[in-house]
Amino acid sequence: MPKARPRVLQDDPVAYAEVEGLPFELRRFTVAEYHALIEAGILAEGENVELLKGRIVENETYHLRRFSVEEYEAMIAAGVLYSGEPVELLNGLITKMAAVGSHHAACVDRLDDFFSDYRDRLIVRTQSPIRLPDLGTEPEPDLALLRPREDFYETGHPEPDDVFLAVEVADRTAGTDRSEKIPAYAAHGLREAWLVDLPRERLEIYRDPGPDSYETKRTLRRGDAATPVALPDVDVPVERILGPGGV
Repeated sequence: MPKARPRVLQDDPVAYAEVEGLPFELRRFTVAEYHALIEAGILAEGENVELLKGRIVENETYHLRRFSVEEYEAMIAAGVLYSGEPVELLNGLITKMAAVGSHHAACVDRLDDFFSDYRDRLIVRTQSPIRLPDLGTEPEPDLALLRPREDFYETGHPEPDDVFLAVEVADRTAGTDRSEKIPAYAAHGLREAWLVDLPRERLEIYRDPGPDSYETKRTLRRGDAATPVALPDVDVPVERILGPGGV
């Protein structure tokens, strides 16, 4: 499959004044963390930026300063972000992840339990990063099915060619997942993505990735079954994903 052309970060600047209108909450930096970024070389000495109410802003344009995947991972290595902090990198912006409620957690556990029967054919990961470096994006899908690898990706997070399926589970974040994560998965050529919309009790299946979106979308409900591209002989009942009672 040819790799889709990724969007360019600079084509979509975000002004400091527009922060409150974003569909997600940004992670703020303290003054100490800001100086730690400079000391670690993540922000260059003399770089034309400043810290405004926890946001790192470019002086001349007053656009938010975006970060690459490499810079994001360097923040974790430097301790500016702690490992396991509930944040992720979306299009160069470090965003807070929504708190996980019981329905959300149960859905992720049901998916993990179902796909665990196929661990001889793939690696099942829950709520761990995948790297989409050309987009400045390192999301943490609720579940990912990965190409088997002997080191279990100890030497680096999975990249698009390693991901068979990325699944997002949403109880309050379906809009953000559709507008931010699903297009990012498509632009980087992930062959398949699922969105479990808990409030609407449905499963959205996205396939045939293009530069900005998936060409094919199907919506399944209770009584239907989904067949992952990577597991063509396996049917996943939507009822098994949603659970018996819904939300």
